[in-house]
Amino acid sequence: MQLLVYLIPALLALGAASSGWMRIAARSYAPFVLSLVALAVSAVACWYIGAQKTGGMLAGLGSTLLAMLMGVGAAGLITGAILRALHEALHRRIKGHPAPGREAPDRPWDVMALAALSLIAVGLSLIE
Repeated sequence: MQLLVYLIPALLALGAASSGWMRIAARSYAPFVLSLVALAVSAVACWYIGAQKTGGMLAGLGSTLLAMLMGVGAAGLITGAILRALHEALHRRIKGHPAPGREAPDRPWDVMALAALSLIAVGLSLIE
């Protein structure tokens, strides 16, 4: 159980970082921004829902944890984008030409996964 406490945020951050890296490498900025907005809006929504809960001793704790988890996802997405931009800048400086890009996937699976995760987090916050 203690392993899951660290494993879930780590997997979310790594998945989001790989999405940010891939989107910046492919120069597909609109899906990157869409993913970032979905994670940020869900983090704020979960936090707001948790702040409005009244009652029991730990009212709103689940919503607050989900808000932090969505914040970790957004931070991972931004970190992946920054690391790719740094890689391109260093590659250009060292080798004298830009780093080779890559093609964006045919289907925006990463955007769909992060948006679905955001909707699930808000839904769980509402029913908590």
